[in-house]
Amino acid sequence: MSRRRNASGFGSIKQVGVATSIGFPLMVIGVLTLLILFVSLVGTGTFIWILAAAVVILGVLAAASRWIV
Repeated sequence: MSRRRNASGFGSIKQVGVATSIGFPLMVIGVLTLLILFVSLVGTGTFIWILAAAVVILGVLAAASRWIV
């Protein structure tokens, strides 16, 4: 019985797509920010609303991409 030894020690490295590593977290952060702003009724901070919407849009675009990191 011979044991198979792996020289790398960690095995194979799986490639992660941009959708998984960047897109979905950005979407979650953006949606949560929009929900917090909506619940707290922050109407005067227009820039914050625009920034949160931009994060959601960037997250959706990154999630829809098929890039590999």
